Amino acid sequence: MLPKIVRTLSVREKHETLTAYNISVAIKLTLTRFINTAILPVIVNISSDKWFNQGGLVSDIFSIMISLSFKDPVTSIIDAGAI
Repeated sequence: MLPKIVRTLSVREKHETLTAYNISVAIKLTLTRFINTAILPVIVNISSDKWFNQGGLVSDIFSIMISLSFKDPVTSIIDAGAI
């Protein structure tokens, strides 16, 4: 959903060139991916002193990284948008 939303928002910005549009999409996707994978888990676990225990920050980050390492290649292979 995120790439589709970002592209829709970037189209509404009415960039003058295709390059400006692509840069806008890349910046938005990079920032949102960074916030979702790095900032939010830290914020959720900020009050906990047990970052290294089961279900702590380290466990959350590990789960996110593993899921992203499999999800991205699989979704590009399947490419539901082309089907």
